[in-house]
Amino acid sequence: AKALQWLRRAAVGAMQRYELVDALDLLSQALPLAQTRAERADVLRATGKAHALAFAGEPFWQSMQAAIAEADDERVRSELYAELAYESALRSGIWQQMPDRTRIDDWVDRALAGAPPDSRARAMALIARARWRPGEGASAAIEASEIAERLDDAELRSAAWDSRGIVAFVAGEYDHGRAWAERRFELLDRISDPD
Repeated sequence: AKALQWLRRAAVGAMQRYELVDALDLLSQALPLAQTRAERADVLRATGKAHALAFAGEPFWQSMQAAIAEADDERVRSELYAELAYESALRSGIWQQMPDRTRIDDWVDRALAGAPPDSRARAMALIARARWRPGEGASAAIEASEIAERLDDAELRSAAWDSRGIVAFVAGEYDHGRAWAERRFELLDRISDPD
C-alpha cells in the first residue's frame, strides 16, 4: 500500500514536470500493486492522463477504457467518461484518425448521465460537447462556463471560455469569439497545469 502510494505520488510529480516517460514507468510499476478495483481504476486513470499529455491517442483511449471497466461506482465512471471526452476534444491532435462523432457523443452522454449538476465532470462533458459540435454547442458552452465559475476552477474556466470562443467563431461572431479567447489570459497566474 505504501509503495503504491509513493509510486502514484512520484508519477504525479513527474507529470507536473512533463517527464512523461518516467511517469508512465512509475505507473506501470504501481498497477500490479493495486489491490482493489478502485485503486486499479485510479492508476489507469493517471496512466491515461500521462498518455494524453504525451499526445498518444490510442494508449490514452485504452487506459481510460480499462479504468472505466475497473470502476464500480457510477459517479467515478461518469468522471472517467467526462475525462475521455474532454481530453479528446481539447487534444484533437492526439488521434491519428479522429474518433467517430457518435462515439464522442456516447462518452458525453454517459458522463452527463451520472454527473451531479454542478460537478467538474458535468462541465468537462459539456466543454467536450461544445468543442465537438460547435455549431450547436452554445448552450453547452455557456452552462460549462457557469459551472466552472461556481466551482472557481481556473483550468476548467479557461477551457470553458475557449469553448465559448470557438462556438462564437463558428457562428460568425468573430469579435465575441476573440473576446472569450483573450479573456483566458486573466487566468494565467492561476493555472498550474503544465499543458
